[in-house]
Amino acid sequence: MKIVSHLKQNQSGFTMVEMLIALAIVAVVSVAISVTILHVFQDPEKSNQRLEAINNVQNAADWISRDARNAGNAETVTFDSDNCPTFTWYDYGYDENSDDADAHKTTVRYYYDGDKLMREYTYGN
Repeated sequence: MKIVSHLKQNQSGFTMVEMLIALAIVAVVSVAISVTILHVFQDPEKSNQRLEAINNVQNAADWISRDARNAGNAETVTFDSDNCPTFTWYDYGYDENSDDADAHKTTVRYYYDGDKLMREYTYGN
């Protein structure tokens, strides 16, 4: 008993205030970790939607730039009331004034269908 009573007298422990502060810190850290884990499991759908939207914009930019290169000059590009471009060009070696020019004419029109950007491709008559 002398050893136990000696330890109790010289032993210093945590006060109630220290315990409450430690508990509050652990609670804040636990909540932060829980929220992070929750976002990891719930946000993949939103992340996938964002990635898909970015890919769609990149694809649209690629198509439009390719069509603009094919059109060749600014005279063959027109814009509608929604500022959507229409590109027109003729196969290499054909002139728009030749008799069979329409058979070698390519037209690509971009337009909005609701909230989607659409591409309409026409070749020939």
